[in-house]
Amino acid sequence: FTAMKTGLANGISRDVDIVTQNNIRITMKGGGTITGHIVGLSAKDLEQTTVMASSPNGNASAPVDSSGNYRIEGAPSGTVRVAARTGGPMMGAARSAPGKTVELEPGGAVQVDIEFKSDTVIRGKVTHNNLPVAGASVNFFPRQGKTQTNSSALSDSSGRYELSGLEDGPYNVQVMDMKSMAPYTTTYDVHGSGNFDVDMHTSALRGRVLDAATGQPIEGASVDVRPKGNDAGFFAVRTAAPTDSNGTFILDSVARGTYQISADKQGYGHEMKEISVDENPDLVEIKLSSSAGVTLKVVDGRDGTPLGANVSVTDMQGNPVAGDLPFRFGGGAEPIKLALSPGTYRVTVQAMLVSSPSTQTIALTPGGTLLLRSKSSTALRGRLIDSNGLPYSGMMANTFRITESPGTTTLQNIATGHYRLEVLDMSDRVVKSIDIDVLEGRPAEYDV
Repeated sequence: FTAMKTGLANGISRDVDIVTQNNIRITMKGGGTITGHIVGLSAKDLEQTTVMASSPNGNASAPVDSSGNYRIEGAPSGTVRVAARTGGPMMGAARSAPGKTVELEPGGAVQVDIEFKSDTVIRGKVTHNNLPVAGASVNFFPRQGKTQTNSSALSDSSGRYELSGLEDGPYNVQVMDMKSMAPYTTTYDVHGSGNFDVDMHTSALRGRVLDAATGQPIEGASVDVRPKGNDAGFFAVRTAAPTDSNGTFILDSVARGTYQISADKQGYGHEMKEISVDENPDLVEIKLSSSAGVTLKVVDGRDGTPLGANVSVTDMQGNPVAGDLPFRFGGGAEPIKLALSPGTYRVTVQAMLVSSPSTQTIALTPGGTLLLRSKSSTALRGRLIDSNGLPYSGMMANTFRITESPGTTTLQNIATGHYRLEVLDMSDRVVKSIDIDVLEGRPAEYDV
């Protein structure tokens, strides 16, 4: 439960049992004040700029005035990340500035000035099979958490785009053709201003889904295609329309590259394979075998109340098997049915493991909290490795940013158990490993 009031920091009460607690008490502390000045933007950009202050204790934001000044009242206390963004909604021209971390006492005040980079400009042309693409959304966003800035722009009538504000470093570049709504993803390393043309070479991918026992076509099967790797960007998973009466599916405008394709339908186990899409990709044939799959019942581990859940499935090599199911909230959540073939899988429901084709009851509890205090004056990155030797996925990215000293990085609702924290530098070298134990309902503090 979250309570908000102007001039006060958000009051948050977590993990409340509404069955046993008739009166829910939310304590609101005096919020802090963050003021500052924004530089590096035009008068027009300032009109669309917002400054955000965020921490595990809440969030607050404020617009920027025509002079570039801002004032956030009721800012959260503790380690606070202050960031600024300018631009319109998603798919439009926008960019962010490198954020700053400060320590803010309840009722205290701090000044944070933020600079948008304007000396680095990336220009280029977007084409689709050598033809210019007008109105394409071009998005640069950090790759593997090694930078803090992102920037986006729309291509003009000749396919040309221009954007600025990026730090040096590696980026994923995703281009969305607004007519076909087909994403195209590539990478680019920013080293000062430069030119980067994007030619989206795509092909149509066709195939059939068949019954493995009878060879008959399966109608209404779901087919997903995703790029290989875990750093593909937003909208990376493409879903074809359900197969027709001939078991046929088609996906237009698939970028050339290596993909994992999967198909499933209730009553059958899933099947997935690796494919390559080139200028003339082969017809893909996927055969499904009958299987009862797995039914998951997700409940509150404290009282057995049914819960809505977000579930993802990987095989034991870490390859995604099924996309995330939608969030479902509140009590009375129905069981979740997964169309899986016989085998062993890693089903992530707040990082819990189940396997075998049967009905499983998964008890969820709030977990523990990790408080990581960095001794470094520069930003580092971290990843949690679980007892199976796999990156902890949970509800956060596999690799996360560790706030520089004197800040504290807070990770909440981590499943109980033993982990290895690997601390990475910006070259992906493991500079330190720490054994970590997460206990139910308790914070665990570690120096990094």
